[in-house]
Amino acid sequence: MTRVLALTALLALAPVSQAMAEVIWDLTGLSGGGTSMTVTADGHDLGIHAFGVVNDANVQSNPFAPAAFRGGGAGLGANFLNGNNLDNRNGDLDLLLLELPSDSALPLQLGFNRNDAGDRVRIYIGDGLVPASFAGLSFDDLDALVGSGDLDVVDFSLANGGGVYFVDIQSLFGSTTKGGFLILTIPVGGTSDEFRLASISAEVPEPATAGLFLIALAGLAAVRRRPRRTA
Repeated sequence: MTRVLALTALLALAPVSQAMAEVIWDLTGLSGGGTSMTVTADGHDLGIHAFGVVNDANVQSNPFAPAAFRGGGAGLGANFLNGNNLDNRNGDLDLLLLELPSDSALPLQLGFNRNDAGDRVRIYIGDGLVPASFAGLSFDDLDALVGSGDLDVVDFSLANGGGVYFVDIQSLFGSTTKGGFLILTIPVGGTSDEFRLASISAEVPEPATAGLFLIALAGLAAVRRRPRRTA
């Protein structure tokens, strides 16, 4: 019987790393206001924080400061000095910091609503950064983290057309294994880019898999506690 319990526990443990499910956080229709929010989908929390920076000749070194969310049917935007979208217009440049759940694998897709063809986007991806350490940083600081390998970064342009435009994260970043957080912004330079973030998706462990893991641990514990028979 002991061998049966042990075998059952090991079999339950075997598929834990394989069963993943996609979670999609829909960011359309959210209320504006505030500088941080938590959006929950299928029991998984996504932390979102809005920031901005003065977009002048010193934009590269100007410190990030909290900004206010702008919600609505098109998705999330931010208002630092002016405007409702994620943009580099009206003297400011906006950023969103997205904190993925600790049990998530790599993020999968971002969905954008855009105004014009060619609107530019910059995405940083990394692990371990928290909002408390983000305010006061600058693009110079982020570039230094890219240079040290702590962050990966990619720039791209949004295509024109109606509806939500989806971008595959793994296609953008290739072999990166980072994914604890994303920083969504616009490349420095220019004053004519704007868009909204409509959705983000990521892989998380399936609840059934987590249950199997607990069953496996209980089985192994039972095996360890089982008293030995004496002759």
